Amino acid sequence: MHDSVYLISVLAVSILAFVGAILLPSRRYLAFLVGAILVTIIGIFSGRLQESDIWVSINVPVLTLIIALEIFAEALVLTGLPDGVIKALPKVSKDPLKIQILLVVLTYGLSLVINNLAAIIVMIPLTIRISDYFSFEMKKFLPMLVIVSNLGGASTAIGDFPNILISQKTHIDFLDFLLYLGLPIVFFFLPASYFACYSYRKRLRLKSVDEQYLTLLRLAQKTKSGEPAKLRTGAAILWFLLFIGMIISFMIFKGNEALIAIFFCSAILLANKSSDNIVKRVNIGVLVLFASLFVIVGGLISTGLFESLSTWLLDYSKDPIILSLALMWIACLVTALFSAGPTTASLLPLTIALGQMIPGNIEWWSLSLGVLAGSSGTLIGATAGPVATSLYENHTGERFSFVDFGKISLPAMILYVFIGSIYVTILVNFQGTG
Repeated sequence: MHDSVYLISVLAVSILAFVGAILLPSRRYLAFLVGAILVTIIGIFSGRLQESDIWVSINVPVLTLIIALEIFAEALVLTGLPDGVIKALPKVSKDPLKIQILLVVLTYGLSLVINNLAAIIVMIPLTIRISDYFSFEMKKFLPMLVIVSNLGGASTAIGDFPNILISQKTHIDFLDFLLYLGLPIVFFFLPASYFACYSYRKRLRLKSVDEQYLTLLRLAQKTKSGEPAKLRTGAAILWFLLFIGMIISFMIFKGNEALIAIFFCSAILLANKSSDNIVKRVNIGVLVLFASLFVIVGGLISTGLFESLSTWLLDYSKDPIILSLALMWIACLVTALFSAGPTTASLLPLTIALGQMIPGNIEWWSLSLGVLAGSSGTLIGATAGPVATSLYENHTGERFSFVDFGKISLPAMILYVFIGSIYVTILVNFQGTG
C-alpha cells in the first residue's frame, strides 16, 4: 500500500471513530474499539504494523492505574464519607452557589498536590451525592470539575500524565514547571471558576433563599440516590490512610504509579467486606475506550504523519513564535480527538525536532499548554473525562454524551488556546531577547 493511501486510510478511520463516539454516546467505547480493529487490520495487511507493535502501543500501566483509582472511588462511597460531608455542609453554607465554588476550589487544590485523575476520583462521588441534595445541573457542572482538575494537574511535574512524560523525557526541574506552567495557569483557572456557575447562578440563588424548598427537594431526591449511607468511621479512616499512602508513594517512586496503585488497591479490596460489589461497578468500557485510543494513535504514528509535520514546519518557517504556536495548536487538536496521554507520547519527537529552533524549554511549555487546552475540549480529551462520566453514569443511570460535555468544554478549549498563545508569544520574545 502506498504511503499516502495508508495515511489517508488510518486518518479516515480515526476520524470516523470519533464521529461514531459522538453519535452513539452510550456505545462510545465500541466506536473506538471498531476504529482500533480497522487500524490494526489496515496496518498489518499493509505491512506497516506487526502484532507486537499493537501490544506495545497499548499503555498497560495507564489502564491499570485507571482501574485502581476507580476502585478507590467506589470504596469511598461505601465508607459513607460523602454523605457525612453533606450533613456537615449546612454549617458551611446553605447557598448552592457557594457550595459549587467550594467544590471547584477543592478540585483545583487537590489536583495541584496529587494526580488530577486521583483528585477527580475523590471529588466526583462526593459531588454527585451533593448534587442530589442541592439540585446541581451536573451536565453543566461536571465538565467544569474535569477542566479544573486538568488545570491543577498541568501546573506541576507530577500532576498529570502529559507532564509526567515530559519530565521523564527532559528532566526539567520541578520548580520550573511551577514557574512556567503553574503561575500562568492561574489565569486559566479564574475564568474556569467564573463559567462554572455563571450560566445558572440566579436559579441556584433563588433556591437557596427558600429553606423549606431545599428540605422538600432533599426528601424527593431520596428515591433517586437512596438513603444516605451511614458513616463507617473505621472504613473511612482506612480509606484515607491508604489513599494518602498511595499518593505519597507516587511522589517518591516516580514512574511506578501502576504497581503502586495495584498494591494499595489490593489492600483496600482485602480490607473491604463489599469488595465484590466494588469490582462489579468498575466500568470496563472506559478501559476499552483508552486501549482503543492507544492503538489508533499507534497507527497514526506508524504513518509517519508527525515526522512529516516536523519537516514541513521547519521548511515553512524558522520563526520560534510560529513554531511554538503551531506545536501548541497541533497538540490541542490531536488531544481533543485522541486524549492527552497518547497525544503527548506521539508528539515527543515532533517537540524535540522543533525545539532546535525554539529558545529555552518553551517547546515543552507549548506542548503542555496545547495538551491542556485540548484535554479540556472534549469528553475524551483527558483521562479524567471518561472516568468522571463513568462514575456519574454508574451512580445516576443517566447517559453523559459528547454534546453534553462539549457545550461547556469547547468554549473553554478556545479560551485556553487563546490565553496560551499570548503567553507563549510573550515568553519567546522575552527569552529571545534575554
